[in-house]
Amino acid sequence: LFSHRFSDSTSTLLFAHYNGEIKCGDGNDDSFMDMPDTKQVNIFNRWFASRGILRQQVGIKYIGERRKSGQMDDMPNPYKVSINTNRFEVFTKDGFIIDPKKNRSVGIILSASYHDMESLYGLIPYDASELNTYLNAIYQSDLNKKWELKCGLNGVIDNFDEKITSSESITNERSIGVFTEVTFKPTKKISAILGLREDYINTDSWFTTPRLHLMYSPTEDIQIRGAISYGSRTPHLYTENPSLLITSRQIVLADELKREKSWNYGMSAQWANDKSK
Repeated sequence: LFSHRFSDSTSTLLFAHYNGEIKCGDGNDDSFMDMPDTKQVNIFNRWFASRGILRQQVGIKYIGERRKSGQMDDMPNPYKVSINTNRFEVFTKDGFIIDPKKNRSVGIILSASYHDMESLYGLIPYDASELNTYLNAIYQSDLNKKWELKCGLNGVIDNFDEKITSSESITNERSIGVFTEVTFKPTKKISAILGLREDYINTDSWFTTPRLHLMYSPTEDIQIRGAISYGSRTPHLYTENPSLLITSRQIVLADELKREKSWNYGMSAQWANDKSK
């Protein structure tokens, strides 16, 4: 939409986008809309700055969406679904180049976001809001031609509030963690990434999350990858599974939901046949 360079070190970009679904008829005569009536607005403004060893980005985002679906209006007591969403986000990314020859730098990311959703599934109202603040600081450097080191710390403050019918659930999480990662490239065909982090979260306790990534390229066209890692997250049942609210079944939770913890692993192979070579 708009871009401008104020000087060799300062510039800005402004993006704006709107889309909407107008035709929401009932082509198959089942009394339900064929497509949701959707209207969405996106606005994004980003600033760039470069001064000495500093490289900086500052941005602000907004997303607004109105979504309606269900039965047509000419039905008596129609079943309707409406979802209204507003999201605001601000962030800053600051990088300090200490030694370009050794790829040595420090990066700091700070962001804050507010997400608000009001929805109605037939006769079931569901509202959710989240206020999130995130900080990440990372240091990286080449130790030699084969080894690279990354380490840092991060913190998250997350306030999540959800209401369904007459019940309300409020989750206030505070977490802080430290991490380190080493990359080993003995040859151009082999690379390995070993990472380890330690986190503390007020709703649980201390937990360790390791990960290992391996890559082998026997030729320029073939890459074989393998990975294994451990992860932990806080589930939000209704936000992640909104289809549960569309059914007429009664939802019964046997116990209070706890943090999900799991091992993840996998392998993949890629062959890129570039006939231009």
